[in-house]
Amino acid sequence: MLQYIEEAKQGDRQAFEQIVKHFTPMANAVAFEKLRDYQLAEDAVQKAFTEAFLHLNKLRAVEAFPGWFKAIVVRQCYRILRRKQHPALPYDEAAQATESSFSIADIIEKKETQRLVHESITALTSNMRIAVQLYYFQGYSLQEIADFLGTSVSVLKKRLFDARRKLKGALPVADVLSVFNHLYEGGKAVLHIVNGDVVGEKLRQGIVKGDVLVWREVYSHGPVFLDPADGDNRAVRAQYLEQTMGIPQREFIANSERQEKILADFHKYEEVVLWFEHDLFDQTMLSYLLHWFSKQKMLTTKLSLLCIGEYPGIKLFRGLGQLSIEQMETLSGTWKLIGAKELEAGQALWEAYVSPNPELLQQRLTTDTSALPFAHDAFRAHLSRFPSTTNGLGIVEQITLEMIQ
Repeated sequence: MLQYIEEAKQGDRQAFEQIVKHFTPMANAVAFEKLRDYQLAEDAVQKAFTEAFLHLNKLRAVEAFPGWFKAIVVRQCYRILRRKQHPALPYDEAAQATESSFSIADIIEKKETQRLVHESITALTSNMRIAVQLYYFQGYSLQEIADFLGTSVSVLKKRLFDARRKLKGALPVADVLSVFNHLYEGGKAVLHIVNGDVVGEKLRQGIVKGDVLVWREVYSHGPVFLDPADGDNRAVRAQYLEQTMGIPQREFIANSERQEKILADFHKYEEVVLWFEHDLFDQTMLSYLLHWFSKQKMLTTKLSLLCIGEYPGIKLFRGLGQLSIEQMETLSGTWKLIGAKELEAGQALWEAYVSPNPELLQQRLTTDTSALPFAHDAFRAHLSRFPSTTNGLGIVEQITLEMIQ
């Protein structure tokens, strides 16, 4: 989305149309909270987009767009409030009338349940209502909502927690989220790419909706190439992995082709979320995928990243696989949008990593890699395995001899 905003600043109308498509449901929800009238809210949002387009050149940083645009929406609402009001139409009913893909009518089967849900949500505070509408009904990520509302993810999660608790007391169901069986914590039209089967299985147990693709590769082991999908390169790698790790060549090649086919079809998803960790195994995988995505036209598909190196209460964090389902649930929706900086960093790191000259990677690590916070230490660990210029030993040999001594 940051790329669209940057292009729109240069006067690209098609890029601004993507911005309108992405932010309209969010802006409508905020405007409705102010005006309590869907038609007036829609009018305010349309005027806000017009004002934003005309003054987009005044926006200093593209990252500030969500909060900047929200302020314009609120200002338009106050202008409308000074005029004569019209009969109000409930937001969810109006959204249903306009065939919103996330309307309550699509989610709640029985009208009585729909009435109870509507009354219960109406009884929530304004902040809770907006959070519920945007997260559960519209499918925005926590980070997107936080940026738009000008609050932190932790505050937003507290609002959602309080809202769920209040709704549980108001609705005649054991779990209020069972009512929202089509709503997403992440989204049904989302592809989650993870680093291992253990993590993949946990995600499939209701933590997220959508498809889960376990990316099976060990780029930290054996010969790697700029384009692993090339037939000759794959054959070399398959042979090496069979000899050193016992992975049958035919199985490796078939799995690689299968996962690459799913990846190539990413445009059918509204969002792709990458789940990775801090170590070399994951950082090489992440850099490859970012390199691959940097060569693609994303169109309307969002690309997001969840990458962690620690978890509260766990002293020795090794990876996502050691987290319980309950712990992983707390991570759902906390991913951040990937922008040009992350793509450029991943592309540069992968190109340096696969180079036959390790000095290129060493040079790359002297530049700013903060867009991918764990990359520097992970690839530094990789370089430490090379023969030292002082004694010819890599870190593994060096530590082994020290321990023997």
